[in-house]
This record gives sequence, C-alpha cells and structure tokens, in this order.
Amino acid sequence: MNLSFKIPNDMLIANIPHPVPMSKIIPEWYKKMSLLGQRNTETTLPVASEGGQLVVNKSIKNCIPVRDYLTAGYAILTQQDIAVDSGIVDNIPYVGFNWSDLGSRHGSTPPISSHSVRQLEGSVLEKDCIQGEIFKILSPWKVVTPPGYSCLFLPIDYQECPFDALPAVVDTDNYHDINYPFRYRGLIGQYTIPIGTPIVQVIPFKREDWEMKVSAYDEDERSAANIRAGAYLHQMYLKLFHKRKTYR
Repeated sequence: MNLSFKIPNDMLIANIPHPVPMSKIIPEWYKKMSLLGQRNTETTLPVASEGGQLVVNKSIKNCIPVRDYLTAGYAILTQQDIAVDSGIVDNIPYVGFNWSDLGSRHGSTPPISSHSVRQLEGSVLEKDCIQGEIFKILSPWKVVTPPGYSCLFLPIDYQECPFDALPAVVDTDNYHDINYPFRYRGLIGQYTIPIGTPIVQVIPFKREDWEMKVSAYDEDERSAANIRAGAYLHQMYLKLFHKRKTYR
C-alpha cells in the first residue's frame, strides 16, 4: 500500500526536507536509554531478586507499544528556518514568527498563518490562543492515500517540539491540501527552529465500520493467557502478542 506526499516540481528539485518514516526521527534519549532500570544495571536481564522472587526492572524502552507509536507512520518536517520571538509582557504572552522567502514561482506562501480566537470561542482551545490567535503551519505537501484510506494527524510526542499540532483525521483519498493548527509550546525568548524539525505525525489507516459490544471475559482464557505470559522473564509482549508494522 502506498501513501504519496506530493509537492510542486521546483520545490522537489530544490530538495527541501521530505517527509520521512517516523523511525528516522526516534528521539536521542530513547536511543541512549538502557533496557534495564537503574537498580540492577550490572545484570544481563531486566530483572532483580527480592526475597527470592524475580522482580521485573525495566525501563520504558522495553515497552513495545511505545516503540510502535514512535515508529508509526511518517513525519512532516519544517521546510525552512523559522525565527521565533516570544515572551510575556504585563502577564500577557506574545509570540512572533519570521522567515525568508523561499522564492518559489508558485508564490511565497508563508510557513505559518493563524486563525482568529473567534473560531474557537467556547472550546477548550480558546485558552491556548496567543494575542487572540491560534497558529497553523501551512504545508506545501499534499497527502494522498488509496481509495478507502484516511490519515490520522498527530503532534510529535515523546520529544521536544514547539508545535503542538492539533490531532485530526482527514480522508486523504479525496482531500489532499492539509494545514496544521497548533498550540505553541516553544521556548521563551528569541531563537530559531531549524529546517527539518518534525512538526506532525501522519498515520494512514483503512476506513471500516465498527460496532461496540460489551461482554464479560472468559476466566479460563484469561487464566491461560496469564500462565503463558508468566513463562517469560522479559519481552513477553514482543514474543507472544506483537505484530510487526512497516512504514517505508
């Protein structure tokens, strides 16, 4: 299955940062973290002995669901350096953005625009407005999926990102021009967000109809599952339950 990111040809030739698989932007803290906890780093397994019982002593790096989230889908990156000037005056926050003109023959579309607070009145987002606005990233990338597939757009999580993109679902088999409203979560002061900074996570999925059901679980099945899981000292979920997902 293919997900396409499309852009004007001159920008493609200019080799501005392309979207990348999320596996390419795994945060450094995660890469450096040990699988073991802090109490027994001299052992070879993520377990410790307490009163004759083996006690699991693992870091978050052992959590396969977290790893699957970190590597799910694709990341859209900033296309240019963005200068930021933010602060607080008389207890009122402010933030301004600046950038260079990319010089595209398609026009100098700014990387950041905004929506008025009037579009958010009465919502939980109203408090996140700065100077009466909530900002949005104007992306040059069109996102295209096959018929029957949509995309979930999420903020970049588990790492520092000044753009807290608002989550949304778009039917990208029919609609492709997507911009990304965000809550500003950056530093106070003057600094530059460098070109190639991840700004949004894109996860394609197949649209299907679902119906919720509520029922009791089977006690024997649960007991059997616990017995199977208890046979492993570590990586139980990976060995018994995990299914590989691939995003290239």
